[in-house]
Amino acid sequence: MIKNYSFASIIYILLVAMLAMATTGENHAIQVYYFGLLDLPIAVWMVLPLVIFFILSLLHIIFYKILYQSKQKYFQKDLKTIKPLIIDLIFANKSKIKFLSSELKSLATFLKSIDFSIDADYKSKDEAVMKALKQVQQINNGDFVEGLQLAKDSKLYKQNKVNQSKNDEALAMKILQDETFDLTLQQQVLQHSLQNIDLKQFQKIPKNLINNQINLAFLQCRLAQDNDLVLNDEDIIELSQDFESKDFIKLAKLLKNNIKSDTNPDQFLELFYKLSQKYKNANEAYLYANLDFGKTEFVHEYLENFTKDEMKSFRYYLVLKQTGINVVLEDFI
Repeated sequence: MIKNYSFASIIYILLVAMLAMATTGENHAIQVYYFGLLDLPIAVWMVLPLVIFFILSLLHIIFYKILYQSKQKYFQKDLKTIKPLIIDLIFANKSKIKFLSSELKSLATFLKSIDFSIDADYKSKDEAVMKALKQVQQINNGDFVEGLQLAKDSKLYKQNKVNQSKNDEALAMKILQDETFDLTLQQQVLQHSLQNIDLKQFQKIPKNLINNQINLAFLQCRLAQDNDLVLNDEDIIELSQDFESKDFIKLAKLLKNNIKSDTNPDQFLELFYKLSQKYKNANEAYLYANLDFGKTEFVHEYLENFTKDEMKSFRYYLVLKQTGINVVLEDFI
């Protein structure tokens, strides 16, 4: 473009100069500051403004061509960083990639500000993008993917850590005991670790992670396993020290489904007797355990230790039971 413009402009200037020289050969003098009196042919005076305009317009064209090329260079450079940005977004990382072109800068700002999910059936021709998608899918499926640079506050990082800790008890305990780890991550790891840790390990877990629901879940995991991790009565009594009445009821329902309650009901009832003697909140669970084994006479006698305003649900149940109405214990307790 510059070559064509320069060639056409020079031809035009030469034609004007030739026409002026053919028309008149006279000179014309002009007083010019600094240069003094200039006496030049009229043809020169006619061509001079064209030459000046040509030079200025040529500089103008060159300037904007350089500016355009610079923008294109930045744009092409930004295009190469789109893929790393997409991979960052796939991993839910806070991308630090910066763009120079205004068009892609606004697009990147928009993409960074939204949360999106990718269809499981999506296929990309780009190997790096497909690899990232497969790794995310592996993590969501419960597998640990090693070597990923994930933001520590992202859901994906937390899930990957949880996946890693499933088969690594030492790591699980480290996460649970380290206050620098995110609380949500610790709670997720704890839920998965309950099946693999014993009472001593459980007691080392920080108290801020433990509540009655966690204690019940831990008891359920231990009671469901017929191995050396199973708890004895003393352990259960210790773990239930902060239980409310509803928690003891849940414990009773949990234990009655355990094989031990079928083969040795006396041991089952003995446990809840000990609990009721140590914790007032365990009285309802003790009554529930006896009623579940059909010991209604004993429950009648036991209720005499309470006022008529207490244990109403059990009293209603017994009254209906005595009248021959077919009632289900769980509907009252």
